[in-house]
Amino acid sequence: MHELKIENLNSLKHRNLEAQRVSLIHKLSKLGVNRLNYSESNNGWSMYQVLEHIVLSEEALIQNASDNLKGQKTYLLSWKSRLNVLFYYLSFHFNVGFKRTKVGQLPLLGDSNFESIIKRWEESRAQLDELSDYPKKELSMAVLKHPVLGFISFSQLMTVIEIQFLDQLKQINSLFEASSDLDDLFLAK
Repeated sequence: MHELKIENLNSLKHRNLEAQRVSLIHKLSKLGVNRLNYSESNNGWSMYQVLEHIVLSEEALIQNASDNLKGQKTYLLSWKSRLNVLFYYLSFHFNVGFKRTKVGQLPLLGDSNFESIIKRWEESRAQLDELSDYPKKELSMAVLKHPVLGFISFSQLMTVIEIQFLDQLKQINSLFEASSDLDDLFLAK
């Protein structure tokens, strides 16, 4: 039986994440500012705010891991950390007890912010790609301390980014559907 190596798994996750990212950008780039800023309630986020949250979260996690790897600040993974990520993964995929982290309010989209957020996201993903080139031994260590999950490895970081992205994608898709007639209303005026 062929064993899937960690490099292949990370590479596969990275390619899958990148394909999903490109698909989302393509989908959102066709929308007008009014639709990107649409929110279902006063306290709810718009598609743009969810997108910005995705980028801000990824930037922070990836930068933290990068700083730790460059500074050779890696730690042994505990079983608790391994279990935390496993439970996080399972709770998301089986929709049992998955809780979003509470975050603050983000600004609405201005005329030029969409392009800048996409550029930042591309830079962040390029940095993630660079991290995958580190030696396997270093990547198997804890490369950052996640605020909820504790110390996590590079592979676990990929899992966290994937879960956060998929969770936020659900919100964007829901808002996309809920706002489908919004462009028609603005075009008719």
